[in-house]
Amino acid sequence: MLRLGRVHLSVIGAFVAALWATQFAGWIDAIDFLAIYTVICAVTVALYLPWISWRERRVTAERAECRRLLDDLRA
Repeated sequence: MLRLGRVHLSVIGAFVAALWATQFAGWIDAIDFLAIYTVICAVTVALYLPWISWRERRVTAERAECRRLLDDLRA
């Protein structure tokens, strides 16, 4: 799930890039919306990446503890 979270961040980035490309190509005229949307996406990514890293460390520790308990039960 955490890897999927990182994939979602790349989708957000690709979508924002596509919106800016269409703006520069002249297909849309939404510069105000794009500016606000880009800031919102950047803040979301800036908050989400550290949370994913923190959660991944916790999951790794929890998995190691579960493996240790499983080894104890097998012994």
